[in-house]
Amino acid sequence: TFQPIMVTASAPAAAGGGLKKGFLVEEEPVEVPSNVVALKERVAREFVECARLRKVTNEEERPYESRYEERRILQRLRKSAQALVDENGEMSDEVRGIVGAVNGLLGANFVETEEPGAATAPLQLAVDQLGSDQVQLVHRLEALNHMAMLCCERQQHPDAIKYLTEAKELYAQATSPGAPELTPLDCGPGHIAADRLERMHTDTLFYLAQAHGHVGDAAKSAVYCHATLQRQLHCRDHDFERFEWCKNAMQLATYYSANQALAVAEHCLLAADHVLVTIPDAERREENGELTEKYLELRANIHLQWAELMRAILRHSRSAKSGGAGQVEAAAAAHVEVPSGITGAATAAPLAIDLKDERLAFTSHLQGLPDPSPECVEVLLVKEDYEVAKRVFKRGLAHIHYAKRYFVMDGFVTDHYAAVNLEAQLYGALILHETDACRALTMHRRRAALLEPIFEGLNPKAYHAVSRQLAFDLGAIHGDILDVRMLGLQGRPPSVVTAKVEKVVERADYFLHKFIDSYKNAEGEAPDRAEAENEEVYIQAYFSLARFWGKVETSAGLTKSLRAYEFIAKYTQKHDVDFMQEELHMAREMVDLLPPKISKLSAAEAHHCD
Repeated sequence: TFQPIMVTASAPAAAGGGLKKGFLVEEEPVEVPSNVVALKERVAREFVECARLRKVTNEEERPYESRYEERRILQRLRKSAQALVDENGEMSDEVRGIVGAVNGLLGANFVETEEPGAATAPLQLAVDQLGSDQVQLVHRLEALNHMAMLCCERQQHPDAIKYLTEAKELYAQATSPGAPELTPLDCGPGHIAADRLERMHTDTLFYLAQAHGHVGDAAKSAVYCHATLQRQLHCRDHDFERFEWCKNAMQLATYYSANQALAVAEHCLLAADHVLVTIPDAERREENGELTEKYLELRANIHLQWAELMRAILRHSRSAKSGGAGQVEAAAAAHVEVPSGITGAATAAPLAIDLKDERLAFTSHLQGLPDPSPECVEVLLVKEDYEVAKRVFKRGLAHIHYAKRYFVMDGFVTDHYAAVNLEAQLYGALILHETDACRALTMHRRRAALLEPIFEGLNPKAYHAVSRQLAFDLGAIHGDILDVRMLGLQGRPPSVVTAKVEKVVERADYFLHKFIDSYKNAEGEAPDRAEAENEEVYIQAYFSLARFWGKVETSAGLTKSLRAYEFIAKYTQKHDVDFMQEELHMAREMVDLLPPKISKLSAAEAHHCD
């Protein structure tokens, strides 16, 4: 029977002691080229073979077999190049550049075979060894991109931005007027260096979008993402994943909507619609011809994003001012430079991007793409004309109804809730433009009618976060109904007001207590203190209870108001709460002011009964 040989300390040793070098695997001899010309000829041959190996489709059980062969070629080539030194043992600049290019390809090989730890050293050597002439520039830029990608994966985003900024500068140098034609070392048959440069610059912008997003610079992240999407349209014959493109366009629209760049948000969604219908049938249909779930979900989400844009138009138009004062221009310069004054905060001045800028507009690559609608270009139209506001509302409502056809309650609970909640918010946004109290009251009731069935049908244990949010929102909506009712009852006797609004307050009380109860533990005990991220809204629920019951001028109603104020005063004093200081001061005052009023009402009620 064959017995495997065990390698132990007693294995054959060299004369000087220890294991003989190459005992297990005999090292291949290093083939030293006679001169630089011979080295370059070999590099050209080997790089062509490496390119061929990168395109090989391997068997599933050995997915990287051809890539490992490429690695062996590159490692042998690197040793040969490093051996070509002068009489002082130094490599010439040209040889050093060749070694750098090989290191760059070797590092990329490690990255693409899922060995990022081994990729760092050769990539850093490539960055150190490569220059920026017409031969080495492409190789250096590629190494910088790979180093940035590794930094992003390791959450080292400032370092990634450093590498990417240099990559962006190299692209600017290579594309400047009068720049020499690029001739990278791996310029094999049919290779077009300029196309490769453009694809690498698209990668640079993509990684810049990611890195700036992670360091909190949302504005730069958005503009770099926008430029990446535009360039992907330009290079779509090479590597264009339409599903991902549409998702990224939607996310970009979300950011622009929040920052009041409404025309740009609409431009992104128009482009997403256009790209969606160009997805080939092979990618969007099953074998039986039915549309895939992936496609249907994407289409429904685009509809929801359209509805969100309509809601944003209605909300932002209420605070719009004539003349566009305070807008911040974010049009990208030649290589997507972003003015330093831009911030990503939703409360900042409206963000504006020039859609005539070919670096950011999608129209040059998507023929027939419509211009943004007038209400997105000038939101004052919505503010000044209620009919325009209604038209925007109806557009949003139609998109929600399309989305709800896919996101049904049975199977898509969270998504269905998101769609219905957005519908309720759309009504709330239209109410901002409503001047008729009766119509406003009807729309508030419609908001409640949309959400209440979902709340009552949900299992709060299975959908705790959704149930809690619904309870708070429904309490607030019934508070809005109360406010509208109170406006219509101004000047009426307190007894009449109480009779009209008490049931509304009871309904708000029901939902707010459901919200408060959601913080109790399994034994039904309230927390000593709410979680820090929810503490303010937890206290706000008690403020709402106190305010709502304060509208019911009976001893019972005001007593409930007092109990809520007492809880706020006791809780905030015990835990030394440092927010909502004005409201807390008022709560403590009400704790002193309400008891005499309650006593007076109690006496009057007792006298009335007698």
